[in-house]
Amino acid sequence: MEITGKDFENDDYSMPIKIKDQSQEISLSLSDDLEIIDNLDKFPKKYSKQILEFIDNSAKWYPKVISKIKDEFDEHTECKLTEIFVLYEPNEKQIYGLSFWVSSDIEHGRGIKITSNYEIIEYGEAEIAFIL
Repeated sequence: MEITGKDFENDDYSMPIKIKDQSQEISLSLSDDLEIIDNLDKFPKKYSKQILEFIDNSAKWYPKVISKIKDEFDEHTECKLTEIFVLYEPNEKQIYGLSFWVSSDIEHGRGIKITSNYEIIEYGEAEIAFIL
């Protein structure tokens, strides 16, 4: 699989993807605050590779973020990843936002900002996942 700027040429700069750890599709979205959205025709291959590597390595970060959510609620809480936000420009430190539907708080869900090293840098309600 390869990602190009054309994949994001729609009203919300998103595309459907699947991750290994979850059966239903989710959205992969570029933050609309990124400058790259004005240059989608110059979407760097290195950027695409970084994003795909993060997605492909979901087995390394998915259990960690689910555990973080369940630590706040309980082990019976259902969590479903709904969207991954790319929150960095090409050639910047990689930061991703993860937005979750959570059965224990369906109104607010949960959001996590995470680095490419799988370090959780911010956690809270879902909007954390898409705010730069």
